[in-house]
Amino acid sequence: MIAMPIDTKQAIADAFRLLMVKKEFDKITVKDISDVCGIARQSFYYHFQNTLDLVEWIVEQSIRDTIRRTLEEEDPVASIEHFVLNAVNHHGLMLKLRSSQHHEHFQFIFVQAVETYLAEFLRHSQPELTTGLNDLKTACQFYACGIVGLLLLRCGDRNLDTKKLARQICLLITKPGEG
Repeated sequence: MIAMPIDTKQAIADAFRLLMVKKEFDKITVKDISDVCGIARQSFYYHFQNTLDLVEWIVEQSIRDTIRRTLEEEDPVASIEHFVLNAVNHHGLMLKLRSSQHHEHFQFIFVQAVETYLAEFLRHSQPELTTGLNDLKTACQFYACGIVGLLLLRCGDRNLDTKKLARQICLLITKPGEG
């Protein structure tokens, strides 16, 4: 059982992460999560509709934290490297979620999260950007799809040079066609 922090939502998320180490997503029940947390099932349902809702919240919190931390960086490559390192740290979880029966839903969540990150990154790193809102959204969606695929393929590599990958991604999204 997890020692209950003040934030029950976070405790539920932590219990879910622990369970994901041992089980596949499709095999994890609300009862499993509640048992690990030491809470009643109703407490889970007070915070989340189901385990899909929980995963969305976890990804949302992770991307918010990543945006906050990465936008503190002055160097755009260092900012993206923080993002890549976050993906490396969560690669196993991403792969497990992608192999579940809800894989399309999770892929959509991953793409949305990266799209949100890219929009904030570009607003912060290139305030002079004059691209219209609709064009920026399309560009972010395009790059998000590619980056999610790239991260799923590359982040499991123990020899991954995260700084080099960050430079490559930064170059692609800030100066397409160069490099």
